[in-house]
Amino acid sequence: MLSLGAFSRVATQGIVNVPSGLRFMPSEHVLQEAHRVQLFSRIPLVGPGDSCKIFRHQKDPFHNPSLRADPAVFGLIPSWACDSRSASQNCAVHIASVGNKPVYRSSFLQAQFCWLSVSYFLGSVWKEGREHLVRVEREDQQAFLLAGIWSEWVLESGSNLLSFCLLMRDSDIQLKAQKLRVGNHASQCYAVLSPEALSGWVDLPPNDAIETLSQLAFPKLRVLPFVQPH
Repeated sequence: MLSLGAFSRVATQGIVNVPSGLRFMPSEHVLQEAHRVQLFSRIPLVGPGDSCKIFRHQKDPFHNPSLRADPAVFGLIPSWACDSRSASQNCAVHIASVGNKPVYRSSFLQAQFCWLSVSYFLGSVWKEGREHLVRVEREDQQAFLLAGIWSEWVLESGSNLLSFCLLMRDSDIQLKAQKLRVGNHASQCYAVLSPEALSGWVDLPPNDAIETLSQLAFPKLRVLPFVQPH
């Protein structure tokens, strides 16, 4: 069951009373293909325009897929874009419309799927007459595995800039019951992968990948007041 931490006077002293936007904390522990945990150094809270590591499959000249961990900008820049000015507006897209929107269509049709490991993400709830910023984490304290798509954009220097956006899906009953808002969406949440579905999902054809995301159950969640990290 989703639980909402008490908003006591002490707890709210460090809460940032601003819209949550689309922000998350990359996990210190990253799941590997063999389902072993490897320690990484802590990374600051990530928002639009920031960079973090994403995981994706790339095929070698012999068409063998291999898992790569690469830094990428949060906010998708399509390969055909003239500039990167709209990247911060391209941070999330619903799985029902990802194939219909020009910004995301090319990455989707080429099955350029990725995932990232996240300790928690931010949202907001309306309580006691105002909006409160909250952190959403798994009840079992494991990392979220968030699904996304990536793109490479060629800079004037000739080098490639890797970027990504996160995939969204309809919220389930536990999120709707708390009226949790993620970014500007009151009825949507990030698409969360299970460890069992992870290895095969990034290699699925586009429509099969979306169908898989729509059927995966959300893990049990916990919602707590957000206190700004120091």
